[in-house]
Amino acid sequence: MRTYNILRLLTAMGYHVTFLPEDGVDTGPHAEAVQAIGVEVCGRRSGPTGYSWFLRNHESLHAIVVARYHLAWSWWPLVKEISPELPRVLDTVDLHYLRESREAELSGNPWLMRTALATRAHEWRAVKSSSTTWVVSDVERALLQAGIPGADIKVVPNLHSIQSGIGGPEEREGLIFVGGARHPPNVDGLEWFLAEVYPVLHEMLRGCPIHLVGEGLPESLAHVPASRRIGVEIHGHVPDIGPLLSRAKVGIAPLRFGAGVKGKINQYMSYGIPTVATPMAIEGMHLSPGRDVLAAEAPEDFAAAVATVYRDIDLWRTISAAGLDNVRAHFSDSVAIPALHATFLRPMRNDAPACR
Repeated sequence: MRTYNILRLLTAMGYHVTFLPEDGVDTGPHAEAVQAIGVEVCGRRSGPTGYSWFLRNHESLHAIVVARYHLAWSWWPLVKEISPELPRVLDTVDLHYLRESREAELSGNPWLMRTALATRAHEWRAVKSSSTTWVVSDVERALLQAGIPGADIKVVPNLHSIQSGIGGPEEREGLIFVGGARHPPNVDGLEWFLAEVYPVLHEMLRGCPIHLVGEGLPESLAHVPASRRIGVEIHGHVPDIGPLLSRAKVGIAPLRFGAGVKGKINQYMSYGIPTVATPMAIEGMHLSPGRDVLAAEAPEDFAAAVATVYRDIDLWRTISAAGLDNVRAHFSDSVAIPALHATFLRPMRNDAPACR
């Protein structure tokens, strides 16, 4: 979603954008969605892909952007050799080493900590090799600037639009969690929620449905006892999550480690859904517990916060409205535009290097 929205915004700003899928797939719903917003997709069907396309077209480019540090590792040596003056932009998406180090601290596993330190070395090397690095929050910008003085770090937030026709609490029911199983914090957080929070919450809100949505969740949570899944529906991947979000009454983000800005919380808020989250989950999101989100760390406190905002209609409306304001103020197109303009410094070409 982040990459799609950045591509959408760049084309709306008048830039021509060519997208090179890492896997070379330029057919199917994802490719069609990107093409529908005016982005040229060059993959296996179109002709040369990846490095071959770059070698043929580098002279017509004004910048190259890669998402996540592992692509910077594979791309920047070639770019610096062939077109050393071409601006190289790294979108970190989140700081991987930060997420891994927090997981290591939570588990007390020294091997994971060594892995996190290795990831930090790789990630910082990618930042040092980039002309500009995008991060999602001021928190991550400060971390990188402290570790890599002189690096050009810009905040490009996640982008979300306020949904129309948002219903009130009387029209909604149940809890919702959104997040795929390939992201370790999601599975860990749900295991904690079902084991520690759910037994308490089930006594407080009997009959309240809970929807867990994300690719791979049914398989990853199959080991959870049925007694801790009463009223819990695990959907797996849902192509259009809008209807579920429109009906949900409270969003949950029970994450115990992670990094970056949590897109699930942005999503909840863009649909007017009050959120209950752990303090770590709201890091860097300009959120104030009690004003536009409810935050809790202990299982009993988390359950109590969910039950409170679920039952208290006035509180529900207050948190919902403040969450919508947060999206408008910090995660809208107008917030990202200055950082995108500042990245490229000069107008980008409006004529396309065709897939050739």
